[in-house]
Amino acid sequence: MKGILVRIFRIFSSKWFYYLITGVIILFFAWKFLPYLEYRGIISEDLSRNLFSEAFGIFFTLFFLITVFELREEFRWRKVEEKVMGRIGIQLRELFIYMTRLVEFTWSTNPYEILNELHKKETLTFSKEGKKLLVRQNFMNFLQTSKQSLNNLEKGYFRFLNADLALSLIEIQSRLERFIYEVTAYKIPSIEKHVSKEFKEKEICETIHSIINEIHKIRETEMDFWIAR
Repeated sequence: MKGILVRIFRIFSSKWFYYLITGVIILFFAWKFLPYLEYRGIISEDLSRNLFSEAFGIFFTLFFLITVFELREEFRWRKVEEKVMGRIGIQLRELFIYMTRLVEFTWSTNPYEILNELHKKETLTFSKEGKKLLVRQNFMNFLQTSKQSLNNLEKGYFRFLNADLALSLIEIQSRLERFIYEVTAYKIPSIEKHVSKEFKEKEICETIHSIINEIHKIRETEMDFWIAR
């Protein structure tokens, strides 16, 4: 069922679909108004037939083109689908691993148990290692790279992705952007005395939690990102 919905979404998001709608409208007006114009003597019978033939030709051409181009796009996507989904899975897996290094959780050899535990928690708290990681430049570089990689994958293959997956990827990028901002603010002493470091830590943990929740949603509904290659 989900695969059918994805295909319908691809068709409606294609520019060729709207070209086809234009052809249908032209054909409809030709069918409705050409006989009326012929009856009123505004155009001749031969001209009416020629115009209707032209309208039908436009409709047939657009129908043929949308079929050819959509099939071509579908075949091209089939060739790269596994690789693209694999890349998305790898990015999510690496992001999840980094997120778990920041917060407290019960250790398990099963990553899904850790994911479920963090998802179910009402609030997250920093681990000892987490606070140290926040001030490391290589960690910030990873966040920037992860955000950019997800952005490239989402933009490049948006019309082929399931709508829920595309939305989750957009949400993760948005939260990563917020996370980067909050971590930067955490590293710089605030000039506002009422903005404490503890408050910034709370905001960062909330953002981490929202990222983990989106990853959990993808894991539950879209893909097993841990086995992605």
